[in-house]
Amino acid sequence: SMPFESLDLWVDGNFLTPLTTPDGNWTQAGAIVAPGEHTVSWRYSKNPGGAPDDVLETLPQPPFRNGEAWLDNVELIPSTSSFTEGFEFGNFDSQPWILSGNGSWEITDAVRNEGTYSATAKTADIEPNTGTADLSIDIITESGGMLYFAILSSVSGPHDIVNILIDDTVVGTYADVQEDWFPGELAVQPGKRQITWQLVKNPGGLPDDIISTIPKPEGSLGQVWLDEIDFRSN
Repeated sequence: SMPFESLDLWVDGNFLTPLTTPDGNWTQAGAIVAPGEHTVSWRYSKNPGGAPDDVLETLPQPPFRNGEAWLDNVELIPSTSSFTEGFEFGNFDSQPWILSGNGSWEITDAVRNEGTYSATAKTADIEPNTGTADLSIDIITESGGMLYFAILSSVSGPHDIVNILIDDTVVGTYADVQEDWFPGELAVQPGKRQITWQLVKNPGGLPDDIISTIPKPEGSLGQVWLDEIDFRSN
């Protein structure tokens, strides 16, 4: 904890970013490294400001501080080039997709915007009373880009909704029955960003005996389809 000690990231002898965490928990950190050969250093410094001992002794210390630093899971990840994804291989293998949550996304040929396949998730496949089915991808860029996609939702709040998230922050929501595919787009900022398409079952966490009495609109299937994803790097 500053000002007692600091942990910083340096590249080629130049300070890049502080890594001192605000509490006692692990924090994910990273930085964009330009092409070429570089020396990356994690520099731990005692009393980086050079304060006198009698001054440091009078300063309050956070309860989590013990004067140590830990580093783990160091990984060099290539930047993300422009790509298109229409799931035309019939699987999730063409891009580094991350499937998580209480339900699963699947490939289907029953409904699609273009080509033969699309990705889909169903509320019925989420077993708990409330939960999610998440389809995510990490996008790493130095200058950001635009992400375009086609989405078709057949949901109805409060039974189910579809969220679009960037780094766990909701930036868009679909909560009704769409008659046709909708073109979506996201501005992706520089750095490492995780984009997630999330089907949410019972987002309000209502008890079964209550939510079962709420009628659904005609045509609501509790399902979402995703197709024609197009990332264009700046």
